[in-house]
Amino acid sequence: MQRLSASQFSSFRWSFFQDVIRFAGLGFESIGVWRHKIDEIGYETAAEMLDEMRMSVSSLSWAGGFTGSSGRSHRSAIEDSIDAIYQAHMIGARCLIIHPGARNGHTMRHSLRLLRSAIDEMLPIAADLGVRLAIEPVLTRDNPWNFLGKFKSQLEFVRNFEAEHVGLVLDLYHVGRHNEILENLASIRPYLALIQLADMGKRHADEENRCLLGQGKIPVTAWLNRLNEIDFDGFLEIEIHGFDLETIPYENALTHSRDFVQTASQKTRIAF
Repeated sequence: MQRLSASQFSSFRWSFFQDVIRFAGLGFESIGVWRHKIDEIGYETAAEMLDEMRMSVSSLSWAGGFTGSSGRSHRSAIEDSIDAIYQAHMIGARCLIIHPGARNGHTMRHSLRLLRSAIDEMLPIAADLGVRLAIEPVLTRDNPWNFLGKFKSQLEFVRNFEAEHVGLVLDLYHVGRHNEILENLASIRPYLALIQLADMGKRHADEENRCLLGQGKIPVTAWLNRLNEIDFDGFLEIEIHGFDLETIPYENALTHSRDFVQTASQKTRIAF
């Protein structure tokens, strides 16, 4: 299960220590790390524990907000993101997830300039340290995470850079119902930095509502099939949280997700 990872967003109330120990106990050999949890203990301690438990890091979340929508200035957001690059390197994260930010009242052209200038400044450091920058498309309009909008715009932006340094993280909760993306995965394979496995439950207020894999609106198995067909060899990171999961113990939800992917892997011959 070296390629199957569990995100710390899936166990919101557990500490970093609990995540590492309990994820390992469930058979996971990789973890998607949330910066908020590491801040509680420090990156050196976290790196030592991950090494001791022989657990790799599929991603570090998150950096960005370059348009000022996250409450930081453009300059402050860049500096924080550079800090995150060093943090990702320290714990051996395969990629740093980037949320560009909302338009925040800017024109699209100016928002693009802000994002491009941030990536241009971050890229030499990230490339030197071997940390891949991975932009996460969120395709709903006027969302607070990513102003780029349509998937085509996301792809056009990352194609300004070498794929080994800048790519995309596809969270199935956000992109999984877009058949045209699924059908064209082969053409964008070089830019796939990470796949986050998720399913979509019924809408609850204005909040994300993920559900157990295979029980919602996302054709997760079809995605696993297609990823296998194009020989995707990156991490598959489980990220499940939301209203429908609040009454389910984390261990149960993660066990279900693990078993769901393992069953699918037997059918699609995906190797973990």
